[in-house]
Amino acid sequence: MLGHANKVIAMDLGVSQRTVEIHRARVMEKMRVRSVAMLVRAVEAEKNQSITKDLENYMSDLVLVVTVKADPSVVEKLKPAMLHNAEQSALEDTCYQFDVIVSQDDENTFMFYEVYRDEEALAEHRKTPHFLNYFNLMQELGDKVERVAQLHDRLS
Repeated sequence: MLGHANKVIAMDLGVSQRTVEIHRARVMEKMRVRSVAMLVRAVEAEKNQSITKDLENYMSDLVLVVTVKADPSVVEKLKPAMLHNAEQSALEDTCYQFDVIVSQDDENTFMFYEVYRDEEALAEHRKTPHFLNYFNLMQELGDKVERVAQLHDRLS
């Protein structure tokens, strides 16, 4: 996938283009390169065990999957808060992925797929203003929103 367009990589991996952009930007920052061409050259020049080890350390072991079922009367109020939380969370250094998806069968059912470095990173995420704003809105909406969260460990 080295050197391919973000859109192509996203399609190949089955993730959003934004997720690819964020990961690529973080790798470029970590490798201290300013362009994709420099990244390709750097990776080609340094194909060895240290690159493999760095990439393994970069991958997370903690995945949070959250299902949100909302009463139709609150969806238009809830959607912007969910999306803002996701956008801001994806900018956190220890949040490696944050996707919000909607069910094809029920437009009022959403799922968050969040990937964090570890439990400490998730705990720090839960202290951020964007998460607290989202969480407070969920509390305010009360029984009009049902939220179920499950933690998972990366298997592969």
